[in-house]
Amino acid sequence: IGGGALINSAINALARRETVAASLSMVGVIGRTVIPIREGEGTGEIVFTHAGTRRVSGARSESGRAIPKGTEVVVTRYEKGIAYVSTWDELA
Repeated sequence: IGGGALINSAINALARRETVAASLSMVGVIGRTVIPIREGEGTGEIVFTHAGTRRVSGARSESGRAIPKGTEVVVTRYEKGIAYVSTWDELA
């Protein structure tokens, strides 16, 4: 009984320290392609920073044009785990 009470108090102490992660709205996030996005329905990969943490997401071109590796992009929408991105030239 004493051991169970000790474990229970340890779990409760850890549970009090938990915090809810900040919500991430992907629209407007600025990132850089690390895997190029092929023309059409090709899927590449972008890297971006949120709350001091480096994150990665699959990405497709909003316009359907190819985007080479290392290009700075902006997320215009996010659906089913895929970020749809545009380059600064396409937004201008």
